[in-house]
Amino acid sequence: MRALAAIAVLVVACDFRSGHSQGTPDARPASGDGGESCATWTLEPASAASLALMDQPPYDAGRSVRVSVTTSLGECEMRAMPRVQLDAGSLTATIELAVWRQTEGSCPPAEGGIARPVVLFLPDPGTWTVAADGAEPLSVKVDAGVGGQCGVGGGQCRRDCDCESGEVCLNGTGVGGPFSACVRSCELDRDCGGAGVCADIADGLNRICSDGDECNQGDADACPAGYSCDLDTDSCAPEFTLGEQARGPCSCDSDCAAGLRCVRGDDSGHCEVTCPTAGPWCEGAHVCGDAADDAAALATTDSVCIWLGE
Repeated sequence: MRALAAIAVLVVACDFRSGHSQGTPDARPASGDGGESCATWTLEPASAASLALMDQPPYDAGRSVRVSVTTSLGECEMRAMPRVQLDAGSLTATIELAVWRQTEGSCPPAEGGIARPVVLFLPDPGTWTVAADGAEPLSVKVDAGVGGQCGVGGGQCRRDCDCESGEVCLNGTGVGGPFSACVRSCELDRDCGGAGVCADIADGLNRICSDGDECNQGDADACPAGYSCDLDTDSCAPEFTLGEQARGPCSCDSDCAAGLRCVRGDDSGHCEVTCPTAGPWCEGAHVCGDAADDAAALATTDSVCIWLGE
């Protein structure tokens, strides 16, 4: 089994820096309030410009397939978690994009066009339609795939269940020809969880976690507000503790602890960690997810750190 290492970064602002991601910037906050005046944030739908398959065929019901979704971030916008809706009856996968939009305060210029890797697990053989608002649909032929037990693929994987937790089995073409590998797909460094950086690999796979340090002692700006560099692991660790008090009411970002934003999902604001992807942006028994799944019943929008419960 071929596994490639992983890493991490957190988006908690409207200010972006260049990082390890070869053209895909990681975000870090410039200040606690998001601008010259008090900032608040809302989750808004976004549209795509185009869809494209990222990895090599064949695609089958036992392994994931990745789609690159091109979109654009305007002024006062930053990434939010994409969501995927599957309709097995019609063999349709719908990618729903969103952005966090700053509703008050000043913002830096728009980031512009970006490409977002989205992992799809299409469970049934057939020709699937992958759709996203604003883009031409994409057709993906999914085969039945191999049978038998998991973990018997030898040096190369044959399906996702041959891989470790959090990894998927993808096909690529390298200097030695076609290959398959267990990898962790990523969009930003933080998606790798502190065990590498998000990079494009020269032998055929892009946007996967690879060896590298998320931060180190010589890079004071490597970690976003609310995070500090753990010099034992060279990764960014949260300084905040999520809970009912930290996720309390707010009027703007300055009411929240560093690393949290004032999010308006209803008539009132709550301090939340805003998730740009589904990666490990949270602390403790929290994960990036939907409001409906928050055991603490505090979330009023999706794409924030939610509590998993006892």
